[in-house]
Amino acid sequence: MNYSKIKVQKNISRPDIVFDLVAIPGTSRVLLASSDFNIHDLDISQQKAESKTLSGHASYVTTLALGKDVLASGSYDGKIILWNISNNEKNKVAGCPSEMDQENHSLARW
Repeated sequence: MNYSKIKVQKNISRPDIVFDLVAIPGTSRVLLASSDFNIHDLDISQQKAESKTLSGHASYVTTLALGKDVLASGSYDGKIILWNISNNEKNKVAGCPSEMDQENHSLARW
């Protein structure tokens, strides 16, 4: 790939470290995995891209994977959270069974 042909379209400054980024197809939204323990939903078409915050992790969010209507986030806290990207609500949480409430967050129920 010839990287010299890539042009910066927009510069967005952030105080945190961004570990991962996914773009939602057909929209101008991007989701950022952050060192502030959150996921940030930005609409980069806006003049000032305000962040909507998805909270639920207890450590750095290091990875994101996007499905049709679902976002999976992984963190140093050992948890994977599934989010509904149409309303940014948390759907499911999975992690080390010894550290989690077995009744409410069981991998067997996925």
